[in-house]
Amino acid sequence: MKSLLMGLLFLIISPLLLISQTPDYYKLYMDSTGLNSVIFRGNAPVNYHFKHEGTFYLFDPEFQKAEVVFNGKRYSNLEINLNSHRDELILKIPGTISTVVANRDFVESFIFFNRKFISFKSTTPGAPADGYYQLLYSNRDTLMKRVRKIYYEEVPQHTSAGSVKRGFRQEESYHICINGKWANAKKRRDLLKLYPASRREINRFIKESGINFTNNIDNAFKEVVKFAEQNTLSGND
Repeated sequence: MKSLLMGLLFLIISPLLLISQTPDYYKLYMDSTGLNSVIFRGNAPVNYHFKHEGTFYLFDPEFQKAEVVFNGKRYSNLEINLNSHRDELILKIPGTISTVVANRDFVESFIFFNRKFISFKSTTPGAPADGYYQLLYSNRDTLMKRVRKIYYEEVPQHTSAGSVKRGFRQEESYHICINGKWANAKKRRDLLKLYPASRREINRFIKESGINFTNNIDNAFKEVVKFAEQNTLSGND
């Protein structure tokens, strides 16, 4: 009789123990897979429910594996994309088709298409606006690039021409910090103006190195800024 009572008591207590332990096991699983991380606690991205030309993403709509530094923690193999219209980093929740917008206040940097991006914030007068920038070079001087996708609408002049044309066009800007002062640059001559005392040396370097400002402006800007800094040219300005 005593054995029977003990058996019944075990059958009653066992489910209660299982229920009490389930949240802990669930939390352990969520923590181990990273799904319980604050990086995935964000708002849902805005959906563009209209036909448009071009893309609002930095490159294309496909999400890519990337590394993200968020609130001091490094996350590897995340699937991400960058909405360059709204300047939002989009994360895909692992094992799902759901996506969230990363809280930019805690995003420090991420590697995307083998390029490093940073969440830039500054109170320095003349500094670029806060946002996501590709970091092209950073030592004593700093070179950053920002790509924005600008939404546009084109209304046909005649009703027979069709409906309103919508799309996104790309705008690029380069931002250089020399001796603590920020400046913008679009072309080769803008760089030369930033290093007026070194114009001759820079022109010689560009010619001898075969730097191309037409086909690879990112690399051209980077190499010129690096050259100017390494040769302490900016210190003579």
